[in-house]
Amino acid sequence: MPTRFFPNTRALDEATTLQTEMALSVVKLFLSTFIPTPDNVVGDYDTNEATFTTYAPQTITAWLDPVSAVGGGYRITAPTVQFDLASTPASGNMIGGYWVENAGGDVVLVTIFDAPVPMTVAGNSIQVNPTIVVPNGS
Repeated sequence: MPTRFFPNTRALDEATTLQTEMALSVVKLFLSTFIPTPDNVVGDYDTNEATFTTYAPQTITAWLDPVSAVGGGYRITAPTVQFDLASTPASGNMIGGYWVENAGGDVVLVTIFDAPVPMTVAGNSIQVNPTIVVPNGS
């Protein structure tokens, strides 16, 4: 198989374009009973969105500037997003991960947690740092 790669300058251009596109993106949590795949569409995520008391999607106003990624290419990272459970709900959720939608409502990034995270008791919290990598390798 031939060797293919993007030059670092192109990876930086792509990361910069993504940074602009991701302004006003939204982070949402999904239930642990949903195991997303690359074939899922936004409606699948919406159907499996978290419902615990005090849950609300979090808007990311702007992403940080592109920086070199481990292994090559560039990455953009959002500021830390935190979801808090302010009061113990009648029925909480087990959270399987999160997804990020751009301002147009398109799913751009999905992260599945290694293990479900409980949002069942007041004081439970989930912090995430969405990161998108633009690789330069094949």
